[in-house]
Amino acid sequence: MERSSTWFSFSTSSKIEGHPTGVARRRFDPDRGMRRTKVEEESKKKKWSKGKVKDKANNAVVLDKNIYDRIMKEVPTYKLISQSVLIDRMKVNGSLARRAIIHLEKEGLIKKVVKHHAQWIYTRASAKE
Repeated sequence: MERSSTWFSFSTSSKIEGHPTGVARRRFDPDRGMRRTKVEEESKKKKWSKGKVKDKANNAVVLDKNIYDRIMKEVPTYKLISQSVLIDRMKVNGSLARRAIIHLEKEGLIKKVVKHHAQWIYTRASAKE
């Protein structure tokens, strides 16, 4: 059984039927020509930015007297207390923030709202309790 060779051929002719010369020609349009040059200017090779460089955090890794006093004074007044809040506001690292939260809870200065293995959320202890 012999196959015809036309089953896979595609037409690559650029001639247009009904056109006198068989080939489509563009007319010069000054506005279009200007647009083309603007597009060519915009389509130059794009330069990729290096991205935003985040500043290195210089958080404390050892709790000194000044930081301890600030934590004991300011943190119990926060409405929302979490590890990330202490890291941002007190400029301490994550392990110190966790230890501070545990200490404040034992002292009764803050109360637990949610304690998930990944996120601890506390709030200030109300004076009525």
